[in-house]
Amino acid sequence: MKAITLLTCMLWVGFTASAHETKLKDPVRVVSSRMDVFYFKLDKKFVGADLEIYSQDGVKILSQKIVRRKVLVDFYYENKGRYVIHLQKGEVVKEFDFIKAEACPEVEKPAQLITIKQGI
Repeated sequence: MKAITLLTCMLWVGFTASAHETKLKDPVRVVSSRMDVFYFKLDKKFVGADLEIYSQDGVKILSQKIVRRKVLVDFYYENKGRYVIHLQKGEVVKEFDFIKAEACPEVEKPAQLITIKQGI
């Protein structure tokens, strides 16, 4: 009787563990999108993806290859409006909307308005 109970418990644990592993995982997890910053983490398999940022008019503002798992996109110097963050690696495509509500109070702006930091 103990052997049957033990075998049943082992099979149950094995099935639940394999079911947990087959669960599809989202390759991009948004950590924060506050205060003019969009911060996200990538799955290890999604490193090497192409990052593109589009304005609300559909104009490509920035394009960069992602080489680290943690990425911070800073929109501080950019004008207020809606931006689309487009990530693509192979067949997998992820898009996120970012809305900058307030204009930048700075008078002098740098040449590159959007800053991207990786590996933070």
